[in-house]
Amino acid sequence: MKRGIIRKIDDLGRIVLPKEMRDTVGIKPGDKLEVFADENGFEVVKPLDLCSWCGRGEKKFSKNGKNVCLKCAKEIASWL
Repeated sequence: MKRGIIRKIDDLGRIVLPKEMRDTVGIKPGDKLEVFADENGFEVVKPLDLCSWCGRGEKKFSKNGKNVCLKCAKEIASWL
Protein backbone atom coordinates (compact mmCIF):
# COMPACT_ATOMS: atom_id res chain seq x y z
CA MET A 1 0.00 0.00 0.00
CA LYS A 2 1.32 3.48 -0.89
CA ARG A 3 1.75 5.94 1.93
CA GLY A 4 1.79 9.66 1.42
CA ILE A 5 2.60 12.82 3.25
CA ILE A 6 -0.29 14.51 5.02
CA ARG A 7 -0.74 18.21 4.24
CA LYS A 8 -3.33 20.72 5.46
CA ILE A 9 -5.52 22.58 2.96
CA ASP A 10 -5.37 26.36 3.38
CA ASP A 11 -8.32 28.78 3.37
CA LEU A 12 -8.17 29.05 -0.44
CA GLY A 13 -8.23 25.26 -0.94
CA ARG A 14 -4.52 24.97 -1.76
CA ILE A 15 -1.96 22.42 -0.68
CA VAL A 16 1.80 22.46 -1.01
CA LEU A 17 3.32 19.51 -2.83
CA PRO A 18 6.34 18.37 -0.81
CA LYS A 19 9.71 19.22 -2.39
CA GLU A 20 10.85 15.60 -2.24
CA MET A 21 7.84 14.55 -4.33
CA ARG A 22 8.24 17.44 -6.80
CA ASP A 23 11.89 16.54 -7.27
CA THR A 24 11.06 12.85 -7.77
CA VAL A 25 8.79 13.58 -10.74
CA GLY A 26 10.66 16.62 -12.06
CA ILE A 27 8.10 19.34 -11.26
CA LYS A 28 9.56 22.85 -11.27
CA PRO A 29 8.01 26.25 -10.46
CA GLY A 30 5.85 27.36 -13.39
CA ASP A 31 5.11 23.82 -14.59
CA LYS A 32 1.50 22.98 -15.33
CA LEU A 33 -0.25 20.07 -13.65
CA GLU A 34 -3.43 18.27 -14.63
CA VAL A 35 -5.86 17.38 -11.83
CA PHE A 36 -8.47 14.62 -12.07
CA ALA A 37 -11.15 13.85 -9.49
CA ASP A 38 -13.53 10.97 -8.91
CA GLU A 39 -15.38 9.51 -5.93
CA ASN A 40 -12.12 8.02 -4.59
CA GLY A 41 -10.07 11.22 -4.54
CA PHE A 42 -7.71 13.23 -6.71
CA GLU A 43 -4.93 12.40 -9.13
CA VAL A 44 -2.34 15.03 -10.04
CA VAL A 45 -0.17 14.41 -13.11
CA LYS A 46 2.38 16.36 -15.09
CA PRO A 47 1.11 16.48 -18.68
CA LEU A 48 3.90 15.48 -21.01
CA ASP A 49 2.64 16.48 -24.41
CA LEU A 50 1.37 20.05 -24.03
CA CYS A 51 2.52 22.85 -26.30
CA SER A 52 5.39 24.87 -24.81
CA TRP A 53 3.97 28.07 -26.33
CA CYS A 54 0.25 28.05 -25.48
CA GLY A 55 0.22 25.31 -22.81
CA ARG A 56 -2.92 23.78 -24.27
CA GLY A 57 -2.53 22.10 -27.63
CA GLU A 58 -1.15 18.62 -28.00
CA LYS A 59 2.44 18.28 -29.15
CA LYS A 60 2.83 17.90 -32.92
CA PHE A 61 6.44 19.01 -33.29
CA SER A 62 9.37 18.85 -30.89
CA LYS A 63 12.73 20.62 -31.04
CA ASN A 64 15.34 20.94 -28.28
CA GLY A 65 12.89 19.65 -25.67
CA LYS A 66 10.18 22.16 -26.61
CA ASN A 67 6.79 20.91 -27.85
CA VAL A 68 4.73 22.95 -30.32
CA CYS A 69 1.14 22.31 -31.38
CA LEU A 70 -0.04 22.78 -34.96
CA LYS A 71 -1.81 26.09 -34.25
CA CYS A 72 1.28 27.64 -32.66
CA ALA A 73 3.56 26.19 -35.36
CA LYS A 74 1.44 27.95 -38.00
CA GLU A 75 1.60 31.21 -36.04
CA ILE A 76 5.37 30.96 -35.65
CA ALA A 77 5.74 30.17 -39.38
CA SER A 78 3.72 33.30 -40.21
CA TRP A 79 6.37 35.41 -38.48
CA LEU A 80 9.03 34.25 -40.98
